[in-house]
Amino acid sequence: MKKNLTLLLIALFSCTLSAQTISEYQKKQHAEMQKFQQANAEGTNQLQKEYADYVSKRDAEWADYLRKEWEIFTVFSGKKAPLKPKPDVVPAYVPPTSTPEPTNIPPSIPAIVAPVIVPKPDTQPAKPICKPAEDETNVNKVSIDFFGRTFSIPYDVAMGSCALSEVSQNAISAFWEKASTCNYTPVVEQLLKAKSELQMNDYGYFELVQQFSNNLFSTNENSARLMTWFLLVRSGYGVRVAFKDQQIALLVPVQQQIYAKSYMTVGTKQFYLFPDINGGSFFTYDKDYSTSAQILDLNIINSLNFAGRRAEKALSFNFDHQTYNLRVAYNPDLIDFYKTYPQVDLSVFFNAATSTQAKQSLVELLKPYTSQMDELKAANFLLHFVQTAFQYKTDDEQFGREKSFFAEELFYYPYSDCEDRAILFSYLVREIMGLKVVGLNYPYHVATAVAFNSEVNGDYLMYKNKKYILSDPTFINAPVGQTMPQFKNVSPIVIDVK
Repeated sequence: MKKNLTLLLIALFSCTLSAQTISEYQKKQHAEMQKFQQANAEGTNQLQKEYADYVSKRDAEWADYLRKEWEIFTVFSGKKAPLKPKPDVVPAYVPPTSTPEPTNIPPSIPAIVAPVIVPKPDTQPAKPICKPAEDETNVNKVSIDFFGRTFSIPYDVAMGSCALSEVSQNAISAFWEKASTCNYTPVVEQLLKAKSELQMNDYGYFELVQQFSNNLFSTNENSARLMTWFLLVRSGYGVRVAFKDQQIALLVPVQQQIYAKSYMTVGTKQFYLFPDINGGSFFTYDKDYSTSAQILDLNIINSLNFAGRRAEKALSFNFDHQTYNLRVAYNPDLIDFYKTYPQVDLSVFFNAATSTQAKQSLVELLKPYTSQMDELKAANFLLHFVQTAFQYKTDDEQFGREKSFFAEELFYYPYSDCEDRAILFSYLVREIMGLKVVGLNYPYHVATAVAFNSEVNGDYLMYKNKKYILSDPTFINAPVGQTMPQFKNVSPIVIDVK
């Protein structure tokens, strides 16, 4: 009995010691964790302070540079688009009495015009250059209605007091200094967050920042432009400013060629003026705030995530003795965005993504028919749809200027011309049939050519070791393989479509 009692006491004593040991160990671990967290917080605060000091030093150096290094640079009128005037009336196909021999049409040299620029991983996306966010007690908000989406952007109230009273290099330097002392980081973060949410390209972000700045300085255009410049630089873009008399212009570097837009060459870089301001010369500088300053890319790689508004257009056409009546959907907010778009290389239009509404509508309407056809018949079906469901009119007649359409715009405007139809047909063949297509840029005309999986007869060209069959969306009722007679022996420039 005594032995059992002794063993029980020993066991209880051991448990007590064990519990005390675990408790002490836990306290020690907790103390070490608190010490680690404190050291980590102190380290983080120190790093933030060092980075803030680094940014502040660069800001001071930049402000000093802006006070001194300005020169006069000449502004050149915008280049005219390479597209020549198109025919007022397009020809209709007349079937030949005998089967003609297919023509091998060699592409022009160089074979590629303005290919899609694939951004290098080390330069995309643009990297913001901001100080750590400060206390946000003095915060106001700007509400932006951006193509159907509403954003509430917080900003330091001090940013609204950066207004410009005169236009000079000293005043611009002072604007930078004053804006740099504000708590601008939340603005940049929210604008970049909206860019990501909308899946916008660089040009869309440029428009968003402009709208924020215009709302902030609704009665002072020069201050709004300077704020746009400040925020774009803070967002990592190599945008600059120039001035003439009492007007400020943004100098925007773009990867693609923009037509009918005034531009300036500074050093080795070309900049476009936003907005266009008359005048032969401006004061500006030849240096970027950051050596990693990003050039804007106008390609639309992703479907822009604007509001889900939906509009429809009724279309009708005949094919193979049958009438097809379709109601094609599109996003009107996207159409409004396209209205702001500058006139750029055709490759941007050929390679652009459409809205989710248009993509789903086109696939749902057309694929049930093409899936029941062989490859050649399906291509002729889509070709005939584009040839005959839309009314033709040149850009000069419809707009009084050159304007290429993104694929979706054909469902909004009452008329379209050759490059517009080529862009839509190219999209349909890639999206619905999964075939490779190239654009063909002739003098006075634009068409397409398709790389079929099966053997197809007709006029063709060899491009990158692939055979592409001529398919002209403007040659009314012409089947795949037929070229307009006046272009039968003309070498087109090939527009690469990714």
